Amino acid sequence: MDSSDASFSRKRGYRRLAAAMAWDPSMAVFSRFRQANALNLLCLQSEIKEIELKLNLTINHDDRRTEAKSWSSDFDALRSSGKDSDQWRLFIELRALLEQYNRALRTQIIINDQPDPSQYDLKFLKEWLDSSHGGASALRGAGSDTWFEFEEGGNRLTDLVALNKSSVHASGVRQISSFILPRLARLLPFVKIKFDTFLAEEDDTTFQHFSTSDALKTAGDRLLVVFATILVLIPVVVLHFVTNPEWRLLLIVLFTLSFTTIMSFATEAKTSEIFVAAAGFVAVQVVYVGSV
Repeated sequence: MDSSDASFSRKRGYRRLAAAMAWDPSMAVFSRFRQANALNLLCLQSEIKEIELKLNLTINHDDRRTEAKSWSSDFDALRSSGKDSDQWRLFIELRALLEQYNRALRTQIIINDQPDPSQYDLKFLKEWLDSSHGGASALRGAGSDTWFEFEEGGNRLTDLVALNKSSVHASGVRQISSFILPRLARLLPFVKIKFDTFLAEEDDTTFQHFSTSDALKTAGDRLLVVFATILVLIPVVVLHFVTNPEWRLLLIVLFTLSFTTIMSFATEAKTSEIFVAAAGFVAVQVVYVGSV
């Protein structure tokens, strides 16, 4: 086999999965190892407490010795004692353990701040792993069941971490675009839609995604503005034709609940922002009802 054939050889196993994760960062899902990391921290914590206890006992013992009494108030003297001092040796051991513990603790804080993968992203990854055009179920050995269902030996969703900070909203947009855009491209050939194909050199278009994400985001944001405007106008129009006070009150409640539900699932707004928007939405309806 010459060098050109070797460069085109079909990627297999974990090399193929790594290529897929690089192609679509939303597929970069790994285990948090919550239990193993917690066990490691608990073990280090226990070792530190043991060394700390030994160190305190040693300091109390050294304080009663004339030649070692100065060590409690002079670190230079303690350092100079070198290997002859159990106190200094325990200090060095404690320092090393604290460095390991603090590093592990900081790492856990960072990992825990990372989001769980969305259900859609995890489902797409599983489909890729099972597909003959994707991973072809080729992974074996320990760790190959990481993305399985929990009942099948895999991890719970909360024990997985996504490297890509895509929100539920972003995943929803991707899900809709993956369904609509290929069909739109077939119906309207003159519409230029760019797709990024997984391992394009294999001449297989089974796995594609919309590559111009900025254009998609811009289009989505514009549609949301139009939709939000319509959403605000609908209650005003409906309330104009309803004269019964009880029905008006009921409609205001229903419209507001619908508004907050849509805000929660279709946007990335914080709880406080949704509350403020809902209060303004109610105020518009109440002011309108009071003026007619």
